[in-house]
Amino acid sequence: MRPSALCLLVALLLLATRSPASDAAVVAPRGASAPPADVADAYEGAWFSYRDLYRRMIRFEKYGGPKQFIQSQLQLAPADKTAAIGGAQLSLRSHSVRLDLPLDALGRASFPFLKQAYDENAELRVNRPAGTVALEQQLSILTRADGVYALGDLRAACEEVLQYQRYASLLAHRLTRCVGLAFIFPKEAPATVAGVRRRDQERSSLSAMDGDAWGGNSAKTHKLVVLRFSQWPGEGQVLCEMAPLAITPILE
Repeated sequence: MRPSALCLLVALLLLATRSPASDAAVVAPRGASAPPADVADAYEGAWFSYRDLYRRMIRFEKYGGPKQFIQSQLQLAPADKTAAIGGAQLSLRSHSVRLDLPLDALGRASFPFLKQAYDENAELRVNRPAGTVALEQQLSILTRADGVYALGDLRAACEEVLQYQRYASLLAHRLTRCVGLAFIFPKEAPATVAGVRRRDQERSSLSAMDGDAWGGNSAKTHKLVVLRFSQWPGEGQVLCEMAPLAITPILE
């Protein structure tokens, strides 16, 4: 066989043995890039659909009822109520969105309403194993810097939470009443951290007890001051010596 024919035969054999992957690499357009690795790859920690939580959280924003004294936040909660969430980190990730969501001392964060994250079906990610934490909507009463709360305003705030719960869950809270509030403080808060001052200026202390911010935690990581409206039917003020971490309604 002549040398030129031999070279042609070798070239044909090389073309026949090239893989489809090699061809694809050759014809890929100049400048094309793959999705970011942390979006394209499977995430090993806990993650939640941003769209699902967006639909839940936006209801409060669109709610037309009274909400002067209350707020809605995203709550990171352990699936096991005895577990702690210290050191947990929450972030929002999509192809073009990278946003860290700071958590407060109780694991709450402000929910970002971002059209781009919704359109890209973003994920809310937590540096915890899947199945060990949950993300929920948490309603609470707004705290005041001066630590002074009128009893009338507190009753109105609790009623605002109840009315929204009835709106959001239809008949689930139809027979529920707002009976009081729980003031949540750090575990090291003094036993006399809060009290009630009546209209006649007489002051009485409210009992503080070890407990959990959202109930069910046997570790008792916080100090709670419970105010039941039936015990304070008149006018007056609640005075807090330090700012509570949160004020939550008691619905029964």
